Amino acid sequence: VSLGLSESARYIIRPRNIPFHAASVLGFTIGILLGDFVSNNGIRRFYLDVVRYQPGQLNPLLTQVIPPALGIDLFLHNWLVSIAAAMSGIGFAFPSFETILFNGFILGLLNPLVPTLTMLLAVILPHGIIEIPAFLLAGSVGIKLGYAAIKTRTRPGPEVSEYLSATLRQSVYIVIGLAPLFLIAGLIEADLTPTIARMFGWT
Repeated sequence: VSLGLSESARYIIRPRNIPFHAASVLGFTIGILLGDFVSNNGIRRFYLDVVRYQPGQLNPLLTQVIPPALGIDLFLHNWLVSIAAAMSGIGFAFPSFETILFNGFILGLLNPLVPTLTMLLAVILPHGIIEIPAFLLAGSVGIKLGYAAIKTRTRPGPEVSEYLSATLRQSVYIVIGLAPLFLIAGLIEADLTPTIARMFGWT
């Protein structure tokens, strides 16, 4: 884990990785915009009229599950998604980009269902300030892994094979290093986020 965290720090600040960071953020942003569009053009009305969702109401799961157990469950779920985002990049980057886009899409779907921006930030920021950058980092690594895989097909050779091998090792270290971040974010989401959300009008 310690090696993974230091590898993550090196990966983040290395200038040659900026295109992969940008692609990860772009995928997440496109997902949010698509989700917001779909929500405003059908899903929001469905939730309000058919599901009878009350805007500003927290997920009942938060009061039905013991917080530490929920925090561990959230940690495992989010960490596994980050592993998928990073390691599936071996499939020429597309699966990683799709995973990033889909998670942004889910966030975009929720946006129109929240009455105010303040309420949205109250329910996302406490844990999201850790969780979202960690997830985007996993996506960035996945896209880099996909780039390495593409290079092995278009320009095969020992140097390119070594680049793919090194990127794969780097991906494994980074997703392991992200585990404590997702654990902290999961515990915050289960224990602290609902309290902060209620302070800003959630019921």
